[in-house]
Amino acid sequence: APDGAIYICDSRLYRIYRWDPETETMILLTSQHFQPLSLACDSQGRLLVVTEYQPVKNSVVNGIEELATDEFGGESGGGCYYPFFSYDRRIRVCAIDPKAPEASLELLPVVSLEQAKPDILYYPANQWRDSGDMMESFAKNDIACYLAPDGKTAIVHTPALARACGLTPLCPGKPAYLVDEYNKCIVQVQVGNDFALSNPTVWAERGEYGFAMTEDGDAYIPDCLLYIYVDGEKKDTIQLHDRPACVLEAGKNKEYLYITARRDVYALRLK
Repeated sequence: APDGAIYICDSRLYRIYRWDPETETMILLTSQHFQPLSLACDSQGRLLVVTEYQPVKNSVVNGIEELATDEFGGESGGGCYYPFFSYDRRIRVCAIDPKAPEASLELLPVVSLEQAKPDILYYPANQWRDSGDMMESFAKNDIACYLAPDGKTAIVHTPALARACGLTPLCPGKPAYLVDEYNKCIVQVQVGNDFALSNPTVWAERGEYGFAMTEDGDAYIPDCLLYIYVDGEKKDTIQLHDRPACVLEAGKNKEYLYITARRDVYALRLK
């Protein structure tokens, strides 16, 4: 978050926690009815929450049954997971003010990327494609997004959100690093001015759910162990008590790497 806070979701228990690096305390921020899947923040400090929304059976909105409409027009995200997921669930993205999480809950609209023109677009950090065709998938551009209240931040509208454990910000003109779960590797892509992704290359032959590259250029890849890469080459490994999943460089001076694992959260001091 812009104020240095770290937000962590526990999908199993439907909870979101807030970690304060200065006081080293964690509090339960909110517990909602809908399962949180991944998190991001907009430029004004709101928390953007991708959720697994399960409508009440036969529920109707504006005269239309909620589960009657396929929000992705039959697109599966390249895998069997989303068709299974969409049988009785839908993806919904909400914004909340951490100071009043329940009172401020706001459903984000789906708008075209051309209309939204965000400064930053968040993209699923990890994808599983049954045909192992993630490298080829970037030939099809994303056209819609969930626009945050600040009008500058958005999350891409894609069925891959149903499986993603984290979100990666796309910044035009800068490379992005994504996890190909099927082929267990990190893919580097170039981000165009319209957020189109191109020129995919395998950056590292490791990968599971998360990836983080620090301001110094060191990369951290959780994959059973925590692998440290420098200039695309493996430099070191760290073994944790639990299998690591997602990683994030954070803190006022980017001095920590936060690591979520199966049962614990770790902070690795970088500076």
